[in-house]
Amino acid sequence: MLPMSAYAFSARLGAFGGLNSREAAAVVKSLVDALTATNVGYLRSHPRTPALYDSGVYYCHDERGRERQWWDIPMVLANRCADCKALAAWRAAELINMGYAAEPVVTTTDGSLFHVVVRLGSTIEDPSALLGMHG
Repeated sequence: MLPMSAYAFSARLGAFGGLNSREAAAVVKSLVDALTATNVGYLRSHPRTPALYDSGVYYCHDERGRERQWWDIPMVLANRCADCKALAAWRAAELINMGYAAEPVVTTTDGSLFHVVVRLGSTIEDPSALLGMHG
């Protein structure tokens, strides 16, 4: 059972499969932006939260065919691993709270498989790759 202060998010987007890749990426981007905003607030109210790269968290992927995970920082810390959405949202929130104009960026090649990275100016940072996605 979730603590009283927790907010359980669940969504079923029946029309999502009918979107083209650009439309689908825009939906995922909106959801990742909401996750980032949640993390910005969390970091402001919990300043002793470890930095992502100092937290001991590592990359783990969403299981295909299961509900998608939309984990904020407390959930990532509890699970000790997260997918690219959660890692990018955490890292973008850290950078935003440090005063940088960072944002998560959603990429896709086919409209069904997405990868999320962080843009900071002209630099792209991939928290998933840095935390073990490729090995």
